Amino acid sequence: MVYREVFTSNKGMYLTALSNMDTDKDIADITVYDTEKFSIINTLKKVPYGIGGTRCAISDDGKYLVGCSYRKRKGMVLYNLQTSKKLWTNKDYTKIQTLQFSNDNQYIIVSTEWGECYFISVETGEEIKYISGRKVFENNYGEDIIIERKEVKIGETRIEAMASCLTAIAFASIVLISD
Repeated sequence: MVYREVFTSNKGMYLTALSNMDTDKDIADITVYDTEKFSIINTLKKVPYGIGGTRCAISDDGKYLVGCSYRKRKGMVLYNLQTSKKLWTNKDYTKIQTLQFSNDNQYIIVSTEWGECYFISVETGEEIKYISGRKVFENNYGEDIIIERKEVKIGETRIEAMASCLTAIAFASIVLISD
């Protein structure tokens, strides 16, 4: 088995390893490991996944896995890792760069190519909060530089979102800070 990409949960208790990627169909098989017991929890087949971002996340309690494609056709899909069942699919967002669970596992934080940040309820798959606030500055060379920095608190989780874009190169990061 060849794993193409590997991601961990926020606290590193669980690891996802992606294999059998089909970039034309935006899918991959994802094996989830418990890093303390060095054991496989589950393997999910044909999960929506688009290469080039962090488009797969596992909750810190090991109950949920979310995957998404870059393109809209597959959307985000949340799975129950114990039953392998799809809990919901949300096709409202495109060009997703990063997925991450909040520290309390209540929200999936979604960052897009355009610097937008969405908070999606794990329970319902519905949008709870949206952060934008994009500002555009022009540099001496006439190229647009887009910078965004927002902070929001939901429950006990404080989230700082920062995105910037210089010409065609985009960078996005999300930092989760528990108080």
